[in-house]
Amino acid sequence: MSIKDVWGWVTGDTKRIAAEEAESNRLAAEQAYAKLADDQQTQIDELKNLLANIKADPNADKKSSSEPWVEIVGDKWDDVHGLEIKLDWNDAFVVQLRELGIAGKDDDTIVHKWLAMLYEDIINKLEDGVVDRRGEADQYV
Repeated sequence: MSIKDVWGWVTGDTKRIAAEEAESNRLAAEQAYAKLADDQQTQIDELKNLLANIKADPNADKKSSSEPWVEIVGDKWDDVHGLEIKLDWNDAFVVQLRELGIAGKDDDTIVHKWLAMLYEDIINKLEDGVVDRRGEADQYV
């Protein structure tokens, strides 16, 4: 006996009910698939936005961090002003500088003072090294 033979014995109401259930199941499956596709597309869109934000500002997470952060983002030599350095930093870096006693009217001034102190320290160390090397060189003459 085949399925067609069995289906032939089923009454009209049973056939209608079975067809309605099959249609209902089909619609439910289509809706579930559509929701899954929508969810996947939403996740894809969210990832694309996240990637675009990272590309737009790769340091966004560092800028919002509670850990002090500073980075040189550009430099160039100017014949009139000398070396010009462009920095980027977060609020935690400025807080740390204030805690270290560096004051100023705004964040830029505080960071510029820190940079000037850093330059001065580097120059002093270089000069000390040059004096030491000269002193050592004199011993061998």
